Amino acid sequence: MMYKLSIIIPVYNAEQYIDDCLNSIISELNAETEVLLLDDGSKDSSLEKCRRYERANIRVLHHDNHGASYTRNRGIAESTGQYVMFVDADDVLLQGWQEAVFSNIGRSFDIVYFSGKLDKKDKNIKAIVDGIFGIRKENALTTMASPWSKIFNRNFLNINRIAFDSNLINGEDALFNLEAVIKCRSFEFVTRSLYKYRIHNSSSTKTFNPRFYKSNLLFLQREEKLMSESGQFAKNEIDYAINFSFSYSVYLYLFLISRIRNRKEKTQEMKKMHSKSMNQYFLRFPTTVHPEKVVQISYKLIEQRKDSQALIFTDCLNSVRNIRNRFRSGKNEYYFIEM
Repeated sequence: MMYKLSIIIPVYNAEQYIDDCLNSIISELNAETEVLLLDDGSKDSSLEKCRRYERANIRVLHHDNHGASYTRNRGIAESTGQYVMFVDADDVLLQGWQEAVFSNIGRSFDIVYFSGKLDKKDKNIKAIVDGIFGIRKENALTTMASPWSKIFNRNFLNINRIAFDSNLINGEDALFNLEAVIKCRSFEFVTRSLYKYRIHNSSSTKTFNPRFYKSNLLFLQREEKLMSESGQFAKNEIDYAINFSFSYSVYLYLFLISRIRNRKEKTQEMKKMHSKSMNQYFLRFPTTVHPEKVVQISYKLIEQRKDSQALIFTDCLNSVRNIRNRFRSGKNEYYFIEM
């Protein structure tokens, strides 16, 4: 059967959240929508919980652990809907999502964007980007990094061979969205929230992975290559996107390093921040501050923050610019930008 919409849900160790996620979807699920639950080798009871929801238009697929990119790509390949929508297993759709989606996918757009919403019940969360406003191709990467709260025409993705990069452990969703924006012929932006995003201790942005350093450099290289080869961006637009991505990655990388308990391992990771590969991006940044000082102050900011959950980076570019301005003004107090 051909569906109008396929909801793709990658599942990995989400036993604590999957019921909330599925109940929010099933409450408004219609016959024109299919749900694909793709278990990515979970080690908890996620797969068993998913199987309880199986029915004609709710399919459960399982494979060994390959990561979110592989899982989302398999979801696209297995789906039959005219449009696909990605939902993380620990998030929920808001009431009225079905009406919001189906009133907008009947007009043949390549991509439809919706606003997102922060789960503020988690008191550890300080801020997050709420919604995507004024989308333009020159700021596509900075405004639409995540795959959720968007609907993609499946045929458009397949014809243009747009997929998640399985070689990356971070930024793969940003590249997916950037490539989609570059290649799309039409899109619609809806200033309505239909998605609630949840951040918790097991979120990927809270756990250190030794592959992050190489993955991040690869992401920056591919981001710049994609934008340059498209011929749709001026040099200053490319520089802005690269600087934004780099400033985000500096904060995120230092934050993850701060969670390493082993002192030797922590020192080794800190040294990578001063590598030749990293310095080339520091030197491109619009600042007179030496890279080592930027890293030093950034790390102090992170360590001084008692509530590590507060490090949700909503505007890293401005944060790094404020660090620069602190050096220029001679002030030595440190602070966070809270949006």
